[in-house]
Amino acid sequence: MEETIDLREYFAIIKKRFWIIALITVIAAVVSGAISFFVLKPVYEAKTTLIVNTEKNEDTQMITGDQFSVTQKLAVTYGEIIKSRAVLDDVIKNLKLDEKLLIFRQSILF
Repeated sequence: MEETIDLREYFAIIKKRFWIIALITVIAAVVSGAISFFVLKPVYEAKTTLIVNTEKNEDTQMITGDQFSVTQKLAVTYGEIIKSRAVLDDVIKNLKLDEKLLIFRQSILF
């Protein structure tokens, strides 16, 4: 004898035990988040800086407020790029500097 179960019975079981399913899901998410944040070391990390230039208008010599603001922000971005670890590593290598001294100066700059 075969016994058949209607889909409504399955949905009734799920509806009856929904709080257990939700609780287990929340606990699993919190535990996995805590483990990945506190226990596991990052395998890969990357940082990038994107610079977007505006098109110059050859007809006019006036500088607009937007262009002035962009220029100021670009100068700050260039300053951050110069202090970045990627640039400093090349400077240490090419000038054969003492890395400990450069790390100390870099910590003062930031």
